Amino acid sequence: MFLTYNGPHQVFAFVDTTFTFELGGTVKMKVKVSTFNPRPYQTVVDVCRMILEVVFVLLLVVNMMAEIYEMLVIYRKYGDIWSYCDCWNFVDWINMITFCWVVWIWSVEYNGILNEYTPQIRYNVYNDLFSQANHINDVNQSQFEALVHMFHQTKVIFQFQNQYMTMNGLAIVIVMLRLLKVLDFQPKLGLITKTIAHALDDLIHFGVIFVLVIGVYTFQSYYLFGSSIQAFSSVGLAFNTNFNMLMGDNAENNSVFELRPFAGALFVYSFIMIVFFVLLNILLAILVEAYMKVALEDLSYLILSLDSNIQP
Repeated sequence: MFLTYNGPHQVFAFVDTTFTFELGGTVKMKVKVSTFNPRPYQTVVDVCRMILEVVFVLLLVVNMMAEIYEMLVIYRKYGDIWSYCDCWNFVDWINMITFCWVVWIWSVEYNGILNEYTPQIRYNVYNDLFSQANHINDVNQSQFEALVHMFHQTKVIFQFQNQYMTMNGLAIVIVMLRLLKVLDFQPKLGLITKTIAHALDDLIHFGVIFVLVIGVYTFQSYYLFGSSIQAFSSVGLAFNTNFNMLMGDNAENNSVFELRPFAGALFVYSFIMIVFFVLLNILLAILVEAYMKVALEDLSYLILSLDSNIQP
């Protein structure tokens, strides 16, 4: 591993190389390059971002207070909060807790360790670089410990950065769900949530079948091709490759046919017939049927509303 610094952009780049010696004799090399800004609030753009972050935290506090107030109103009205405990309110709280976690990671954990991060330009680990022999063992212990501590801090910084990015990604997905909830007030805009609600039972059963079928093909491809094709060399990679095949990616088909002509053809064409043609069309049928039910319900409601308005 090594660390570089880009002065004009004020960015550190950390390169971590891992060699994995596998039982089959192969050696795999994984290189991970990550960058970070050790002083995230320096420029005018950074200050503007900080102001937006403060506004975001204030809006988050207001949102949480509004949810707590809603709970109190329901408790005073009904004597309990069970009427508050529905799916969408749980989604709201999960989203707010996720955002609170994001704020904590960024403001306390990440920026906290950045304030203590002061790497030196040079660490004089070796006492004498020009000695005739054994200079590797002639180590300045204090400088060596400082170098190890610097690399440890760098790894911790990237751990917090990965946690921050992961939680942000999760929070944004939940925000999308909350957006669907907000759009549910209007019949046409709420078609998505109503369709999913009508098809939920069928989707759960379909999901069980889909997971079982994809699981069988994942382990089959890992067993048949994992020793020779990188895309199937682990169960996780095999699952990703099968899912990409479901999306229409056939980049590995030629390698599969060359490695196992009969078993490869059986795997690919059975996958296309069962997963692509059958399962995907069943999923579409479930969603279309639910959508037609929702559309008919909206049409019936519209007809009843017109009848009630027409009657004297």
